[in-house]
Amino acid sequence: MAKRKIYTRVGDKGKTFLANGKKVSKDSLEIQTLGAIDELNASIGVAASFIKEKHIVQLLQDIQNDLLNIGAEIGNDGQSIKNTSKLYPIDKDKIVKLEHYIDLYDKKLPNLQTFIIPSGKREFALLNLSRTVCRRAERDLVSLSKKRKVNQDILSYFNRSSDLLFVLARYLNNGQEKLWERR
Repeated sequence: MAKRKIYTRVGDKGKTFLANGKKVSKDSLEIQTLGAIDELNASIGVAASFIKEKHIVQLLQDIQNDLLNIGAEIGNDGQSIKNTSKLYPIDKDKIVKLEHYIDLYDKKLPNLQTFIIPSGKREFALLNLSRTVCRRAERDLVSLSKKRKVNQDILSYFNRSSDLLFVLARYLNNGQEKLWERR
């Protein structure tokens, strides 16, 4: 099979294709949402590249894989001939898995009584950055869900993912957070 070119020139006019072949504007809500999900995936990859704990890196890579599955489902615009939720399963089991890891790492941390300033160890700062990108992607998904049907489990997945990124950041920072001071 011949290798196809990476460029199509369709984007030169501000258009692109969803996975199901539908041509849309590059500033459409679908593309904005897919872009936020892609940015989240990349930011998690950057954070993971500095983390030494293999079990946490594997957990982050599992999330990255799920993000690609979510992007494929969103990119099919609900118009795919096949049921994308069976091809790219984001369901309650994945949410329960995230909750398990949130609880596992959170119980190792001191109770938090105030906001923390995202600074300190590089891994902590980068995972906090990923958390904020995750929240933006979640907001975009909520906006998209008002326009068309979006798997509710995907919305829950993003909500839990941002919580997990926060807890993992704190765990990797060894509870050495700089606390917000009301001045």
